[in-house]
Amino acid sequence: WAPADEVTLTVIAYRESVEVYADGRLMLHQVRHREIAGRLGVFVERAEARFDRLRVMRFTER
Repeated sequence: WAPADEVTLTVIAYRESVEVYADGRLMLHQVRHREIAGRLGVFVERAEARFDRLRVMRFTER
């Protein structure tokens, strides 16, 4: 990506599993057995970013 590009990030966190997609491509998948509850936040390491139109949706089990 170029520095001025816009990227659509999708983060799916369900129980122990966290997946991060950039423009529909899987970039990160982690299983975290310690953090199954808590808060949500975004951060950038060694870069600059602006986050617009953040949306949070809750999974409901049937």
